[in-house]
Amino acid sequence: MTVLFSNQYVDEDGDIAHEFYAEHKSMDGQLRRLHRVLNNLRPKGKERYAIPRLSPDVPVVMWEVEQQC
Repeated sequence: MTVLFSNQYVDEDGDIAHEFYAEHKSMDGQLRRLHRVLNNLRPKGKERYAIPRLSPDVPVVMWEVEQQC
């Protein structure tokens, strides 16, 4: 596989991450809480790998055998 759909998102500032959180102040202005951001996010889309990889659907077990002389 050389191309795979990414599970990351891009926010309105162009930052890329799996999840985004925003810090909100409480009523008294002291305590802060993190809230997950779900708005204004778009999927990153397809991601191209520099090195091709095997598909996770390949039902083959691979291992390296070392020969001794």
